[in-house]
Amino acid sequence: MRSDDPERILRAGMLPGLVDAAIDGTGPSGRARRTTRDSLVDAVFVLLAVAMGLVGLLAPGAHGTVYAVVSAVALALSCTALLVRRRYAVTLAAILIVASVWLPVVSGASLIALFTAAVHRRVSLVLPLVALAALSTLAQLRIGPELAEPLYWPAVAVTLLITLLVVGWGVATRARRQIVLMMAERIQRLQAEQEARLHAARQAVRERIARDMHDSLAHRLSLITMSAGALEFRGATPPEDMADMIGIVRTNAQLALAELREVVTALRDGESDAAAPGGTARLAERVAGLVDQARDSGQRVEYHWRVPDDLPAGLGESVFRVVQEGLSNARKHAPDSAVAMIGALDGPEITVDFVNDRGPERSGSDGNGLRGMTERVEAAGGTVSVADERHRFHLCARWPLHGEERSRV
Repeated sequence: MRSDDPERILRAGMLPGLVDAAIDGTGPSGRARRTTRDSLVDAVFVLLAVAMGLVGLLAPGAHGTVYAVVSAVALALSCTALLVRRRYAVTLAAILIVASVWLPVVSGASLIALFTAAVHRRVSLVLPLVALAALSTLAQLRIGPELAEPLYWPAVAVTLLITLLVVGWGVATRARRQIVLMMAERIQRLQAEQEARLHAARQAVRERIARDMHDSLAHRLSLITMSAGALEFRGATPPEDMADMIGIVRTNAQLALAELREVVTALRDGESDAAAPGGTARLAERVAGLVDQARDSGQRVEYHWRVPDDLPAGLGESVFRVVQEGLSNARKHAPDSAVAMIGALDGPEITVDFVNDRGPERSGSDGNGLRGMTERVEAAGGTVSVADERHRFHLCARWPLHGEERSRV
Protein backbone atom coordinates (compact mmCIF):
# COMPACT_ATOMS: atom_id res chain seq x y z
CA MET A 1 0.00 0.00 0.00
CA ARG A 2 1.40 3.40 -0.98
CA SER A 3 1.83 5.69 2.00
CA ASP A 4 0.97 8.75 -0.12
CA ASP A 5 -2.53 7.53 -1.02
CA PRO A 6 -4.94 9.00 1.60
CA GLU A 7 -8.01 7.28 0.15
CA ARG A 8 -6.41 3.84 0.41
CA ILE A 9 -5.30 4.56 3.96
CA LEU A 10 -8.84 5.58 4.91
CA ARG A 11 -10.43 2.56 3.24
CA ALA A 12 -8.00 0.20 4.95
CA GLY A 13 -8.72 1.73 8.37
CA MET A 14 -5.09 2.63 8.94
CA LEU A 15 -5.89 5.66 11.09
CA PRO A 16 -6.72 5.83 14.79
CA GLY A 17 -10.43 5.67 15.45
CA LEU A 18 -10.56 9.22 16.83
CA VAL A 19 -8.80 10.71 13.80
CA ASP A 20 -10.77 8.53 11.39
CA ALA A 21 -14.05 9.73 12.91
CA ALA A 22 -12.99 13.36 12.55
CA ILE A 23 -11.99 12.91 8.90
CA ASP A 24 -15.21 11.04 8.13
CA GLY A 25 -17.15 14.00 9.49
CA THR A 26 -18.58 12.32 12.59
CA GLY A 27 -16.37 14.56 14.69
CA PRO A 28 -13.90 13.91 17.49
CA SER A 29 -16.53 13.91 20.20
CA GLY A 30 -18.23 10.79 21.44
CA ARG A 31 -17.10 7.20 21.20
CA ALA A 32 -15.21 6.60 17.96
CA ARG A 33 -15.47 3.27 16.21
CA ARG A 34 -12.45 0.99 16.26
CA THR A 35 -10.43 0.75 13.07
CA THR A 36 -8.20 -1.98 11.67
CA ARG A 37 -5.22 0.05 12.76
CA ASP A 38 -6.47 0.14 16.38
CA SER A 39 -6.84 -3.65 16.43
CA LEU A 40 -3.33 -4.15 15.02
CA VAL A 41 -1.82 -1.78 17.59
CA ASP A 42 -3.65 -3.59 20.41
CA ALA A 43 -2.29 -6.94 19.23
CA VAL A 44 1.28 -5.63 18.94
CA PHE A 45 1.19 -4.00 22.37
CA VAL A 46 -0.24 -7.10 24.05
CA LEU A 47 2.41 -9.31 22.45
CA LEU A 48 5.12 -6.85 23.46
CA ALA A 49 3.89 -6.80 27.08
CA VAL A 50 3.75 -10.62 27.14
CA ALA A 51 7.29 -10.87 25.77
CA MET A 52 8.67 -8.41 28.31
CA GLY A 53 6.85 -10.19 31.13
CA LEU A 54 8.07 -13.63 30.09
CA VAL A 55 11.66 -12.42 30.15
CA GLY A 56 11.32 -11.68 33.85
CA LEU A 57 9.07 -14.65 34.59
CA LEU A 58 11.45 -17.19 33.06
CA ALA A 59 14.57 -15.71 34.62
CA PRO A 60 16.45 -18.56 36.38
CA GLY A 61 16.23 -18.97 40.16
CA ALA A 62 14.56 -15.72 41.05
CA HIS A 63 11.59 -16.79 43.22
CA GLY A 64 9.53 -19.79 44.24
CA THR A 65 6.60 -21.48 42.57
CA VAL A 66 3.90 -19.44 44.33
CA TYR A 67 5.46 -16.18 43.23
CA ALA A 68 5.77 -17.51 39.69
CA VAL A 69 2.06 -18.40 39.61
CA VAL A 70 1.08 -15.01 41.00
CA SER A 71 3.35 -13.30 38.47
CA ALA A 72 1.84 -15.31 35.60
CA VAL A 73 -1.69 -14.39 36.67
CA ALA A 74 -0.69 -10.72 37.03
CA LEU A 75 0.90 -10.78 33.58
CA ALA A 76 -2.26 -12.25 32.03
CA LEU A 77 -4.50 -9.71 33.76
CA SER A 78 -2.28 -6.75 32.84
CA CYS A 79 -2.12 -7.78 29.18
CA THR A 80 -5.90 -8.21 29.07
CA ALA A 81 -6.37 -4.81 30.70
CA LEU A 82 -4.34 -3.21 27.89
CA LEU A 83 -7.32 -3.78 25.59
CA VAL A 84 -9.25 -1.06 27.48
CA ARG A 85 -6.25 1.19 28.13
CA ARG A 86 -7.62 4.05 25.99
CA ARG A 87 -10.78 4.36 28.09
CA TYR A 88 -9.09 4.12 31.49
CA ALA A 89 -5.65 5.41 30.55
CA VAL A 90 -4.64 7.23 33.76
CA THR A 91 -6.20 4.74 36.19
CA LEU A 92 -4.72 1.69 34.47
CA ALA A 93 -1.28 3.28 34.20
CA ALA A 94 -1.25 4.18 37.90
CA ILE A 95 -2.32 0.66 38.99
CA LEU A 96 0.26 -1.08 36.80
CA ILE A 97 3.06 1.28 37.82
CA VAL A 98 2.41 0.60 41.50
CA ALA A 99 2.02 -3.16 40.92
CA SER A 100 5.34 -3.29 39.06
CA VAL A 101 7.18 -2.55 42.31
CA TRP A 102 6.40 -6.07 43.60
CA LEU A 103 5.57 -7.75 40.28
CA PRO A 104 8.21 -6.70 37.70
CA VAL A 105 6.51 -8.88 35.06
CA VAL A 106 3.92 -6.10 34.55
CA SER A 107 6.59 -3.45 33.92
CA GLY A 108 6.15 -3.77 30.16
CA ALA A 109 2.38 -3.38 30.45
CA SER A 110 2.83 -0.38 32.77
CA LEU A 111 5.14 1.29 30.23
CA ILE A 112 2.59 0.76 27.45
CA ALA A 113 -0.20 2.12 29.67
CA LEU A 114 1.94 5.18 30.43
CA PHE A 115 2.47 5.73 26.70
CA THR A 116 -1.29 5.49 26.12
CA ALA A 117 -1.95 8.05 28.86
CA ALA A 118 0.53 10.43 27.22
CA VAL A 119 -1.27 10.02 23.89
CA HIS A 120 -4.86 10.34 25.10
CA ARG A 121 -4.66 12.61 28.16
CA ARG A 122 -3.38 16.12 28.75
CA VAL A 123 0.12 16.69 30.08
CA SER A 124 -1.09 17.85 33.50
CA LEU A 125 -2.44 14.33 34.13
CA VAL A 126 0.63 12.58 32.72
CA LEU A 127 3.25 14.39 34.82
CA PRO A 128 2.08 12.79 38.13
CA LEU A 129 2.31 9.39 36.42
CA VAL A 130 5.90 10.14 35.38
CA ALA A 131 6.76 11.01 38.97
CA LEU A 132 5.05 7.83 40.18
CA ALA A 133 7.02 5.81 37.60
CA ALA A 134 10.28 7.33 38.87
CA LEU A 135 9.48 6.35 42.46
CA SER A 136 8.40 2.91 41.29
CA THR A 137 11.73 2.45 39.51
CA LEU A 138 13.68 3.39 42.62
CA ALA A 139 11.66 1.01 44.79
CA GLN A 140 11.58 -1.86 42.29
CA LEU A 141 15.33 -1.89 41.78
CA ARG A 142 15.86 -1.61 45.52
CA ILE A 143 13.62 -4.48 46.65
CA GLY A 144 14.08 -6.63 43.55
CA PRO A 145 17.15 -8.66 42.65
CA GLU A 146 20.06 -7.20 44.55
CA LEU A 147 22.34 -5.07 42.43
CA ALA A 148 25.83 -4.02 43.34
CA GLU A 149 25.94 -0.38 44.37
CA PRO A 150 27.85 0.73 41.27
CA LEU A 151 25.09 -0.77 39.07
CA TYR A 152 22.06 0.54 40.95
CA TRP A 153 22.12 4.15 39.85
CA PRO A 154 23.03 3.43 36.22
CA ALA A 155 20.11 0.98 36.11
CA VAL A 156 17.82 3.66 37.56
CA ALA A 157 19.09 6.21 35.03
CA VAL A 158 18.56 3.88 32.06
CA THR A 159 15.05 2.95 33.24
CA LEU A 160 14.08 6.59 33.76
CA LEU A 161 15.51 7.51 30.35
CA ILE A 162 13.41 4.82 28.69
CA THR A 163 10.35 6.06 30.59
CA LEU A 164 10.94 9.66 29.50
CA LEU A 165 11.46 8.60 25.88
CA VAL A 166 8.20 6.66 25.91
CA VAL A 167 6.32 9.59 27.47
CA GLY A 168 7.89 12.05 24.99
CA TRP A 169 6.86 9.82 22.11
CA GLY A 170 3.31 9.74 23.44
CA VAL A 171 3.16 13.53 23.87
CA ALA A 172 4.47 14.04 20.32
CA THR A 173 1.89 11.59 18.98
CA ARG A 174 -0.88 13.46 20.82
CA ALA A 175 0.30 16.80 19.39
CA ARG A 176 0.36 15.40 15.87
CA ARG A 177 -3.15 13.99 16.22
CA GLN A 178 -4.43 17.31 17.53
CA ILE A 179 -3.02 18.98 14.43
CA VAL A 180 -4.74 16.40 12.22
CA LEU A 181 -8.04 16.90 14.07
CA MET A 182 -7.71 20.67 13.77
CA MET A 183 -7.04 20.38 10.04
CA ALA A 184 -9.98 17.99 9.63
CA GLU A 185 -12.28 20.45 11.39
CA ARG A 186 -10.97 23.28 9.24
CA ILE A 187 -11.51 21.26 6.07
CA GLN A 188 -15.09 20.49 7.11
CA ARG A 189 -15.71 24.17 7.80
CA LEU A 190 -14.24 25.16 4.43
CA GLN A 191 -16.37 22.51 2.71
CA ALA A 192 -19.48 23.88 4.40
CA GLU A 193 -18.55 27.42 3.33
CA GLN A 194 -17.86 26.21 -0.21
CA GLU A 195 -21.25 24.50 -0.36
CA ALA A 196 -22.90 27.70 0.86
CA ARG A 197 -21.10 29.71 -1.83
CA LEU A 198 -22.09 27.19 -4.50
CA HIS A 199 -25.71 27.36 -3.35
CA ALA A 200 -25.62 31.16 -3.50
CA ALA A 201 -24.02 31.03 -6.96
CA ARG A 202 -26.67 28.61 -8.22
CA GLN A 203 -29.40 30.84 -6.82
CA ALA A 204 -27.83 33.87 -8.51
CA VAL A 205 -27.72 31.97 -11.82
CA ARG A 206 -31.40 31.03 -11.46
CA GLU A 207 -32.33 34.64 -10.78
CA ARG A 208 -30.25 35.84 -13.69
CA ILE A 209 -31.82 33.31 -16.03
CA ALA A 210 -35.30 34.41 -14.94
CA ARG A 211 -34.43 38.09 -15.33
CA ASP A 212 -32.71 37.77 -18.71
CA MET A 213 -35.37 35.48 -20.12
CA HIS A 214 -38.06 37.91 -19.03
CA ASP A 215 -36.21 40.95 -20.35
CA SER A 216 -35.31 39.42 -23.71
CA LEU A 217 -38.24 37.17 -24.53
CA ALA A 218 -41.18 38.90 -22.88
CA HIS A 219 -40.63 41.95 -25.06
CA ARG A 220 -40.55 39.94 -28.29
CA LEU A 221 -43.44 37.70 -27.33
CA SER A 222 -45.61 40.67 -26.39
CA LEU A 223 -44.91 42.17 -29.84
CA ILE A 224 -45.88 38.88 -31.46
CA THR A 225 -49.05 38.72 -29.35
CA MET A 226 -50.08 42.25 -30.27
CA SER A 227 -49.38 41.69 -33.97
CA ALA A 228 -51.30 38.42 -33.96
CA GLY A 229 -54.20 40.13 -32.23
CA ALA A 230 -54.24 42.83 -34.88
CA LEU A 231 -54.30 40.19 -37.61
CA GLU A 232 -57.28 38.53 -35.96
CA PHE A 233 -59.45 41.65 -36.29
CA ARG A 234 -58.35 42.73 -39.77
CA GLY A 235 -60.07 40.25 -42.01
CA ALA A 236 -60.54 42.78 -44.87
CA THR A 237 -56.96 44.01 -44.85
CA PRO A 238 -55.34 44.15 -48.29
CA PRO A 239 -52.95 41.27 -48.98
CA GLU A 240 -49.95 43.60 -49.08
CA ASP A 241 -50.66 44.96 -45.59
CA MET A 242 -51.44 41.47 -44.33
CA ALA A 243 -48.08 40.25 -45.65
CA ASP A 244 -46.32 43.13 -43.88
CA MET A 245 -47.97 42.26 -40.57
CA ILE A 246 -47.15 38.57 -40.98
CA GLY A 247 -43.57 39.61 -41.71
CA ILE A 248 -43.49 41.54 -38.43
CA VAL A 249 -44.67 38.45 -36.56
CA ARG A 250 -42.07 36.28 -38.28
CA THR A 251 -39.28 38.81 -37.67
CA ASN A 252 -40.07 39.10 -33.97
CA ALA A 253 -40.26 35.32 -33.64
CA GLN A 254 -36.82 35.02 -35.24
CA LEU A 255 -35.44 37.76 -33.01
CA ALA A 256 -36.92 36.02 -29.96
CA LEU A 257 -35.13 32.81 -30.90
CA ALA A 258 -31.90 34.73 -31.52
CA GLU A 259 -32.09 36.49 -28.17
CA LEU A 260 -32.87 33.20 -26.43
CA ARG A 261 -29.75 31.75 -28.04
CA GLU A 262 -27.69 34.76 -26.91
CA VAL A 263 -28.97 34.49 -23.35
CA VAL A 264 -28.12 30.79 -23.17
CA THR A 265 -24.68 31.45 -24.67
CA ALA A 266 -24.01 34.24 -22.19
CA LEU A 267 -25.01 32.04 -19.27
CA ARG A 268 -22.88 29.15 -20.53
CA ASP A 269 -19.82 31.31 -21.16
CA GLY A 270 -20.21 33.29 -17.95
CA GLU A 271 -20.50 36.65 -19.68
CA SER A 272 -21.72 39.63 -17.72
CA ASP A 273 -24.61 41.95 -18.38
CA ALA A 274 -22.19 44.32 -20.03
CA ALA A 275 -21.82 41.83 -22.86
CA ALA A 276 -25.55 41.31 -23.30
CA PRO A 277 -27.27 41.47 -26.68
CA GLY A 278 -26.80 44.78 -28.41
CA GLY A 279 -23.27 44.58 -29.71
CA THR A 280 -21.61 47.93 -30.39
CA ALA A 281 -24.80 49.78 -31.41
CA ARG A 282 -25.34 53.17 -29.82
CA LEU A 283 -27.87 53.32 -27.00
CA ALA A 284 -30.08 55.81 -28.86
CA GLU A 285 -30.18 53.53 -31.91
CA ARG A 286 -31.11 50.52 -29.81
CA VAL A 287 -33.88 52.46 -28.05
CA ALA A 288 -35.18 53.76 -31.39
CA GLY A 289 -35.22 50.18 -32.65
CA LEU A 290 -37.37 49.11 -29.70
CA VAL A 291 -39.80 51.97 -30.33
CA ASP A 292 -40.03 51.15 -34.05
CA GLN A 293 -40.74 47.50 -33.30
CA ALA A 294 -43.45 48.49 -30.82
CA ARG A 295 -45.04 50.84 -33.32
CA ASP A 296 -44.89 48.24 -36.09
CA SER A 297 -46.82 45.85 -33.86
CA GLY A 298 -49.56 48.45 -33.35
CA GLN A 299 -48.51 50.03 -30.06
CA ARG A 300 -48.81 53.81 -29.87
CA VAL A 301 -45.56 55.22 -28.52
CA GLU A 302 -44.46 58.83 -28.11
CA TYR A 303 -40.93 59.28 -26.90
CA HIS A 304 -38.28 61.92 -26.32
CA TRP A 305 -34.72 60.69 -25.82
CA ARG A 306 -31.97 62.94 -24.49
CA VAL A 307 -29.78 60.34 -22.78
CA PRO A 308 -26.12 60.39 -23.90
CA ASP A 309 -24.75 57.31 -25.66
CA ASP A 310 -21.34 57.14 -24.01
CA LEU A 311 -22.51 55.61 -20.74
CA PRO A 312 -20.58 52.85 -18.98
CA ALA A 313 -21.49 49.47 -20.46
CA GLY A 314 -23.32 48.18 -17.40
CA LEU A 315 -25.31 51.39 -16.93
CA GLY A 316 -26.20 51.61 -20.62
CA GLU A 317 -27.44 48.02 -20.63
CA SER A 318 -29.53 48.69 -17.52
CA VAL A 319 -31.17 51.71 -19.19
CA PHE A 320 -31.86 49.71 -22.36
CA ARG A 321 -33.45 46.85 -20.41
CA VAL A 322 -35.71 49.28 -18.53
CA VAL A 323 -36.92 50.77 -21.81
CA GLN A 324 -37.57 47.27 -23.13
CA GLU A 325 -39.46 46.20 -20.01
CA GLY A 326 -41.36 49.49 -19.76
CA LEU A 327 -42.72 49.15 -23.29
CA SER A 328 -43.55 45.48 -22.72
CA ASN A 329 -45.29 46.31 -19.44
CA ALA A 330 -47.45 48.98 -21.07
CA ARG A 331 -48.25 46.70 -24.00
CA LYS A 332 -49.24 43.89 -21.65
CA HIS A 333 -51.41 45.81 -19.20
CA ALA A 334 -52.78 48.62 -21.40
CA PRO A 335 -52.65 47.40 -25.01
CA ASP A 336 -55.13 50.01 -26.26
CA SER A 337 -53.48 52.97 -24.54
CA ALA A 338 -50.75 55.24 -25.83
CA VAL A 339 -47.52 55.30 -23.84
CA ALA A 340 -45.27 58.32 -23.42
CA MET A 341 -41.59 57.66 -22.72
CA ILE A 342 -39.07 60.32 -21.79
CA GLY A 343 -35.38 59.65 -21.29
CA ALA A 344 -33.21 62.50 -20.08
CA LEU A 345 -30.04 63.51 -18.32
CA ASP A 346 -31.41 65.37 -15.31
CA GLY A 347 -28.44 66.95 -13.54
CA PRO A 348 -26.53 64.21 -11.73
CA GLU A 349 -29.08 61.56 -12.73
CA ILE A 350 -30.38 59.72 -15.73
CA THR A 351 -34.16 59.33 -15.70
CA VAL A 352 -36.50 57.27 -17.83
CA ASP A 353 -40.24 57.90 -17.37
CA PHE A 354 -43.21 55.94 -18.72
CA VAL A 355 -46.75 57.32 -18.57
CA ASN A 356 -49.81 55.55 -19.92
CA ASP A 357 -53.51 55.22 -19.18
CA ARG A 358 -54.46 52.33 -16.98
CA GLY A 359 -55.84 49.30 -18.72
CA PRO A 360 -58.34 46.78 -17.37
CA GLU A 361 -57.28 44.66 -14.40
CA ARG A 362 -55.74 41.32 -15.39
CA SER A 363 -55.59 38.40 -13.03
CA GLY A 364 -52.52 36.94 -14.74
CA SER A 365 -50.20 39.76 -13.64
CA ASP A 366 -47.71 38.52 -11.04
CA GLY A 367 -45.44 41.57 -10.86
CA ASN A 368 -42.35 39.69 -12.01
CA GLY A 369 -41.61 42.28 -14.68
CA LEU A 370 -41.51 45.25 -12.31
CA ARG A 371 -39.69 43.21 -9.70
CA GLY A 372 -37.03 42.17 -12.20
CA MET A 373 -36.72 45.73 -13.47
CA THR A 374 -36.28 47.02 -9.93
CA GLU A 375 -33.59 44.45 -9.20
CA ARG A 376 -31.70 45.35 -12.37
CA VAL A 377 -31.87 49.10 -11.70
CA GLU A 378 -30.84 48.69 -8.07
CA ALA A 379 -27.91 46.53 -9.17
CA ALA A 380 -26.70 49.56 -11.16
CA GLY A 381 -27.16 51.85 -8.15
CA GLY A 382 -30.51 53.31 -9.20
CA THR A 383 -34.09 53.34 -7.96
CA VAL A 384 -37.53 52.66 -9.43
CA SER A 385 -40.71 54.45 -8.37
CA VAL A 386 -44.26 53.60 -9.44
CA ALA A 387 -47.34 55.82 -9.22
CA ASP A 388 -50.38 53.66 -9.91
CA GLU A 389 -53.23 56.15 -9.93
CA ARG A 390 -56.86 55.57 -10.76
CA HIS A 391 -56.66 56.36 -14.48
CA ARG A 392 -52.93 56.66 -15.06
CA PHE A 393 -49.80 54.61 -14.52
CA HIS A 394 -46.44 56.35 -14.08
CA LEU A 395 -43.13 54.50 -13.81
CA CYS A 396 -39.83 56.30 -13.25
CA ALA A 397 -36.34 54.78 -13.17
CA ARG A 398 -33.36 56.82 -11.96
CA TRP A 399 -29.63 56.13 -12.06
CA PRO A 400 -27.05 58.36 -10.37
CA LEU A 401 -24.02 59.46 -12.35
CA HIS A 402 -20.87 59.34 -10.26
CA GLY A 403 -18.14 61.91 -10.73
CA GLU A 404 -16.09 59.90 -13.21
CA GLU A 405 -19.14 58.95 -15.29
CA ARG A 406 -20.50 62.52 -15.17
CA SER A 407 -17.30 63.88 -16.69
CA ARG A 408 -17.64 61.43 -19.58
CA VAL A 409 -21.13 62.58 -20.50
